[in-house]
Order: sequence, then C-alpha cells, then structure tokens
Amino acid sequence: MNRSRNFDKYFTLFTKRFKGVGWLDALGVAIFFFILFSGVFFLLRRGSEVIVTMRLLERNSPDFYFNLPRHFYVENLRPGMKETDEAGRNALEILEVFSYPTGEIYQEAYITLRVKTVFNKKTGQHSFNGKPLLNGDYYTFRLKDIVINGIIIDISDKPLVREKKAFQVEGYLDPTDHEVLTTNQEIILYKDYGVTGIKNYLAEKIVPGLKMYDGKGEVIAEVISASKLPGRRSMAQNNQYFTVSDSERVEVKLTFELTAEKINDSFYFQKLTPLLIGRKFNFVSGYLSIKPTITSVKSLD
Repeated sequence: MNRSRNFDKYFTLFTKRFKGVGWLDALGVAIFFFILFSGVFFLLRRGSEVIVTMRLLERNSPDFYFNLPRHFYVENLRPGMKETDEAGRNALEILEVFSYPTGEIYQEAYITLRVKTVFNKKTGQHSFNGKPLLNGDYYTFRLKDIVINGIIIDISDKPLVREKKAFQVEGYLDPTDHEVLTTNQEIILYKDYGVTGIKNYLAEKIVPGLKMYDGKGEVIAEVISASKLPGRRSMAQNNQYFTVSDSERVEVKLTFELTAEKINDSFYFQKLTPLLIGRKFNFVSGYLSIKPTITSVKSLD
C-alpha cells in the first residue's frame, strides 16, 4: 500500500515538472542521454593493439597430426601482409611466420599477428570483429584471400619471447621408427627375432656435423658424435637363446647439442617434445629424417 502511494506521488511530481516541455525539448533530452550513454559505452570499450601468437592448423578443430598445415599453405603467409579497416588503418598484420621441419608434408608452424582490437574494460577482454580473443581458443582470421586458422597460445602487448637453453642429449635409433612395416612383419622382426639396429643405407648417412635448422635459418640441433656397432638378431631355438650379427643392420647411438624453450617449468624441443628420457624427437637435416629415442639429458648452461 505504501509502495503504491509513493509511486503515485513521484509520478504526479514527474508529470507536473515536465508538463510544459515540448516535443523538441524532449527529443533534445533524449539525444543528450543517448550521447551520454554512448560515450560511457565506448569509454569502457576502447581501441587497442595486441600481439597474438597462434599455432597454425588447417581447420578450427582439435590439433591432431592430420590437421597441421601443409607446406604449400604456410608459404602463402608472409610477414608484412596487412588488412585495413574502413578508415584505412591497419586492422590486422602478419609480423612473423615460424616453422620447424618435420620431414613430412605437414608443418609445425606458428604465426605472430598485430591485431587492432576493441578492449572491454569491464570484462578485461580484447575482441576482433565482435569476437573475443581468448588464450586456448580456436580462432579464424581472414586476411585478404587467405583464411588463418589456429589455436591462440599468447595475447600480449609485445611478441612472445621464451627462455632458451642449450642441452646435450644422447639417444639411439629404434628400428621400429625407421622402417615402414605391417603389424605382422613388425612382430616377426622385432618381437620374435629381437632385431637391433637400423638398415645400413640409413646408418651410413648419419655422421657428426649434421645440423637441423628452424624456419629462421638458425641451428636448433646438431649431431656431435655417432657410435655405430654391428646390428644383431636375438632368437630362441631348440630351447636355447642366442644372438647373431646382422650384416644388413647397424646399431646407432647419437649425441646431440640442441636448443630447447622453457614452457611453464619444463624445456621443450620444437615447442612440443619435452626433454625427457624415453621420449622421441624429430631430427631433420637435408634429405635425412630420423627419430632418436632420448636416453640422457644434460644442461650445457
């Protein structure tokens, strides 16, 4: 009852106050408040520039191996490519395209973009063309006639720079990683016969001094030493277990010096492979592609 009386009181006061106001005056007041609220809105959403780093993918979906970009796509993305807005200002620019060789048609590639965004002070989010930029989100940019798909790994006011460190890594070459075999062939060769060593034609190409380069032409891994022993086959026959030499194979053990990046509290080679004993990493040099299994890791810094 009291609420109804208060409403009637304020409504009567409001109608008396604005009884003599014409429609032009009312329109002016409405325009004033519209400008006022618009100003507040745009103050909360100010323009800014951010640096966005993405891992490139062919489609906005989980980054399985087959979703990595192919080399003919990556070569179309070049630093300096720009997109402008209606006012002629740079809205999107490629600053850097960075890749690692994989020995396959699919590339491990990253792109760094300068993006003109709208910043919402209330939510603390940057948005581009009405869509928020979020770390870990699959995102699509369109630059001229190219679609840029990927997962955002960093948003900041300057390019992402991680700590790098040199390591000495020892490893061996597992034959199962260096031959294309059917499941039955693999069981016969490596489980029933216990084959040790890779084929001679591959082993002879692995020598100290081989180097692996990143997309900038910088050395990220080098073979320091290569130990080679005759390959072996181990088998059981007539209740006896014996080992014989295999003249078609060589057991290869390698020592590398490589550069890794710190992500969180661990160091990774090519941003993806942790330097952990038992893990395997890709080494590509010229026409040679191998996958060593890590047996020892030692910091050189």
